[in-house]
Amino acid sequence: MIPRPSLYYPRHNLADLLATTASRSAESTAIVFDGERLSFRELDALSNSLANALIDDGLVPGTRVYLAMATCLEWPIALFGVLRAGGVVVAANPRWNLEETGHAFDTVAPGLFITDPTSRDAAEASGIPLLTVDPGHRGTLWDAVRGHSAEPPRPIERDWERDEALLFFSSGTTGLPKAVRHSHFSFGASVINWKSAIGLQFPDKQQFPLPLFTGLGVSTLVGSAMGGAAVYLSVAPGVDDLLGEIQRERITHSIQVAPVAQRIARHPGIEDYDLSSIRVLAWVATAVSPAVADEVTRRTGVHWVVGYGMTECLGLTCNPAEYPEQCRIDSVGPARSDGRLRVVDPETLEDVPQGEEGELIAKSPAIMLGYLPESANEGVFTPDGWLRTGDIARIEEDGWVVITDRLKDLIKVSGLQVAPAEVEAALLEHPGIADCAVVGAPDETTGEKPVAFVVAGTPVTEAELLGWLAERLSTYKRPSRVFLVDDIPRTASGKTLRRDLKTIAAERIAEPA
Repeated sequence: MIPRPSLYYPRHNLADLLATTASRSAESTAIVFDGERLSFRELDALSNSLANALIDDGLVPGTRVYLAMATCLEWPIALFGVLRAGGVVVAANPRWNLEETGHAFDTVAPGLFITDPTSRDAAEASGIPLLTVDPGHRGTLWDAVRGHSAEPPRPIERDWERDEALLFFSSGTTGLPKAVRHSHFSFGASVINWKSAIGLQFPDKQQFPLPLFTGLGVSTLVGSAMGGAAVYLSVAPGVDDLLGEIQRERITHSIQVAPVAQRIARHPGIEDYDLSSIRVLAWVATAVSPAVADEVTRRTGVHWVVGYGMTECLGLTCNPAEYPEQCRIDSVGPARSDGRLRVVDPETLEDVPQGEEGELIAKSPAIMLGYLPESANEGVFTPDGWLRTGDIARIEEDGWVVITDRLKDLIKVSGLQVAPAEVEAALLEHPGIADCAVVGAPDETTGEKPVAFVVAGTPVTEAELLGWLAERLSTYKRPSRVFLVDDIPRTASGKTLRRDLKTIAAERIAEPA
């Protein structure tokens, strides 16, 4: 069992964090998107109105509400409104196709679907009650809000430590995404870890150009509501857009991933922008490229802050943002707050000697409640209750953590997880495929891209297989290349030698055309 944590972790509705900030900083900016701004007072009032509308329409505490929208002004309204009503937010990728959305529905059994045009087809096929949002045109979500009180509804009775508050989808190495379950308490602990790590407070301004349906996205919204900081949201901005916003708005915190960092490093006019307001430039979700990170710092004078976590437990470690000169690119920093870390032999689960590599395991009040389906929980925790991260790391004598590899085989494409098994399953549906394996290969734009190795049973072409997968997988899950091979390298027990395939993939991709 995880020890009872410190008293400052929230044992109440996460929406109370927004209400508290709205009471003390009512007219301060909470959200900025596409030229529109919401103050904390406005965000709290709209969220309360939505909560009252949902309750009047029959939503009961614990109802799972499937939220699948692209980044928009309505996203945080829906988030806090559902939480305030006692519902459970199921944050999902709006670009999932019908099959992927159907799998998610089967996993979480939602009672309401809130969506925008991005996933309207999947929403209409779901057969459950629907609220739609059409950013810029004010869809039925706004109709639901109108005429309902902006006062908070009657307090909801829930077990804040054990009942669900938020569900996210995390791909597993064995197939389609599983749902990660967080309570108000565990997710609040995660938010506090991350917020304290990056020193976020009033009146900071946080630039977040990444998807909101991830744990990091929601923690950014909740953390800013907790600290009274503004969040600047955007959709696929260019480098000049990002740098211009930092200069114009005096952004204090900017959250970036590898592909954007690379574009910033290569930008010929980066020195023309005033980035002096930045206190924290955070590299998240993707592996750090030291050469890229060093180039940005050399040209701007801004140091990167690197942290580590996962949907199952956000904000486990972080470099000391309050001491940027001590931040290291080769380390994700020491453990934060009440988190405890160990490095063990992944086979025996026995601790390895100090400084040696093994699997990183963790205990923290921020750890998830568990997975859905229940079968996905097998082997996730050690017998004494430590979370197995699936990452290979070493912990130095002073507590700094260095991640060296992934025990799990997930591929990260622009911060989104792709399970090789899911892509392999789609390939094996093709009648001409005898065997296959999918690995991640380095990609300058996305960090990684899936690459497939295929043993054909009948004549097939790369173009044919890429077309086959285009009909079955979301864009980011599709392999960039398919290599036809004679066999798939495996161990004697049948496990795919993915590390060997990664090496082969990198070599083949690097070969001149």
